[in-house]
Amino acid sequence: MAPFFMLLHTAVVASFLMGIHPESVSPTDPEVLQAADYAIGLHNLLNNYTYAFKVTAVKLIFPPARVMYKMTVEVGQTVCENKPNITLTHCKLWNSMMTCDFVVLTVPHTHIPKRLLKDQCN
Repeated sequence: MAPFFMLLHTAVVASFLMGIHPESVSPTDPEVLQAADYAIGLHNLLNNYTYAFKVTAVKLIFPPARVMYKMTVEVGQTVCENKPNITLTHCKLWNSMMTCDFVVLTVPHTHIPKRLLKDQCN
């Protein structure tokens, strides 16, 4: 088994054994916010919007396995042009809003890169 998948399997099993439940992770948890920011950043790169979107609220996280975040987020269109390496922190919101479903795979406290497994916005 590849090292990444062995580590992932270990993390998932550990989360299960520790009894992590949906209510045990807050939508304002820094790891959740980082996963949401990662998801919308990659979503912006994969789409040809004229203006970038940024996360305005995390509405649902299920299940918070500390490895895979399944989330529904509200995103708002900004006045910043959608370009690589954009910093959304200082981008003001414009007018368009949409809801996105993202699944982000993370292995906390490691150097293993995040992966966007689902990217669906309406």
